[in-house]
Formats: sequence, structure tokens, C-alpha cells
Amino acid sequence: MSDIEMLEALVFQAAAGGISAVDLRRRVMQEGEQLSEVEFQSIILGLQEEDRLCGQEVDGQWIYTSIDKNDPTYTPLEYSLQFAEQIIAASCGEFREIDVDEMISQLDEMIAQARSRKDKK
Repeated sequence: MSDIEMLEALVFQAAAGGISAVDLRRRVMQEGEQLSEVEFQSIILGLQEEDRLCGQEVDGQWIYTSIDKNDPTYTPLEYSLQFAEQIIAASCGEFREIDVDEMISQLDEMIAQARSRKDKK
């Protein structure tokens, strides 16, 4: 077993009941003393892409939980492209197309106002 595989196993085991991102990082960095931040993030991302690790915000903290597909209580995460679009739309407010010419005109006005304030000083 390679060092990376051992660290992946450590992450998976540590996150079994849920663990804060800070505590997980601390635990893994203690075991892999020569591990860089990029390597740590690569392990986390790899496990997430393999659907073996899930991250979510709980009470203002980012929590990682390992996903054991062999667990009888395992329920796959449900999301679809349509659901993702709804989330994005809700978080951004209603989509409003911007008229480029109007935007440039507004920027020109802001620049002119800033220059006039600068000239008055």
C-alpha cells in the first residue's frame, strides 16, 4: 500500500462519523509529516470524486463525512442538473440579462464622477 493510499484510508476512517475540515487536516498532517497542502487537497478531492467522502457546512463549520456504500443504511446523494440549476438561480437571485452598451455607459459615468472628484481635490 502506497503512502497516498494509507493517507486516503486514514481520511476515510477519520471521517466515518463526521469530522471538521480543520480537525481532519490536522490529523492527516500529523500522520503524513511530509505531506504538502496540495497533496492533502488532492486526497480530499480524489475521495470526493470517488463518492467516498462528502463535505457539507454544518453550523458554520465545514464537515467531512466518509461514504460507505456497503453500509446497509447508505442512501446515495440525490441531485440532478436541474436541481443544481435551481440552487444556482436561487443563490444568485433572478437572472437578468445585462445590456452591454448600458453597462459601458454606466461605467463611463462612474469614471467621469471619480475624475471630477479627483480634480476637485
